[in-house]
Amino acid sequence: MKNTRKLFIYTILIFYCGFVLYFTIISRDRQPKKQSDLSLLRTYYSIWHYEWQYAAKYILMEVIGNVIMFLPFGVLVESIFYPDFCMRRNVILGLAFSMSIECIQYLTGTGVFQLVDIVHNTVGAVTGSSTYFIMGLWKHGKIKDKRREIWRMYSSIIILLIILTIASIRPILREICRLI
Repeated sequence: MKNTRKLFIYTILIFYCGFVLYFTIISRDRQPKKQSDLSLLRTYYSIWHYEWQYAAKYILMEVIGNVIMFLPFGVLVESIFYPDFCMRRNVILGLAFSMSIECIQYLTGTGVFQLVDIVHNTVGAVTGSSTYFIMGLWKHGKIKDKRREIWRMYSSIIILLIILTIASIRPILREICRLI
C-alpha cells in the first residue's frame, strides 16, 4: 500500500514537472538574443517605479506567481519523504529544479535567466514542503497550537521579503538625495 502511494506521488510529481517545463520553456517562443538578469533587487526596484495598477500586476505575475508555481513541488517532495522533514534537502531540491529551468531557458533562448526567479521558486518549494509537514504533524496530534507553528514557519519568509524590500528602497533614496 505504501509503495503504491509513493508510486502515485512520483507519477504526479513527473506530470507536475512536465507541466512546469511546458509552461516555462516549451510553450514560449525563442528569442534571438539570450538574456540574463543577475540582480536580486531589480524586481523590487521596478515595482516601486511602476504606477500602482502596473505594480500590482507585476507583483502578482513575477513574485507571487513564481512562489505559487513551486508550492506543489514542495508539497509533492515532502509527501514522498514524510515524516522525515529536512529543510536542507527541500531547499536543495527546489533550488536545483528552479536553476535547471532558468538554465534551460537561457540556453534555448526561451526566457530570461533571472536570479530573483530562482529565489522566489525556492521560497515556494520550501513553503509548500513546510506547510505539508506542519499539517501532517497537526493531523496526527503532534502539534497543539497550529497557529504558532505556522507563524514560526512563515516568519523567515516574511523577514526575507522585508529585507529585499528595504534593500530595494536604497536606490530610490539615493535618487531622492541626488535631486535635493
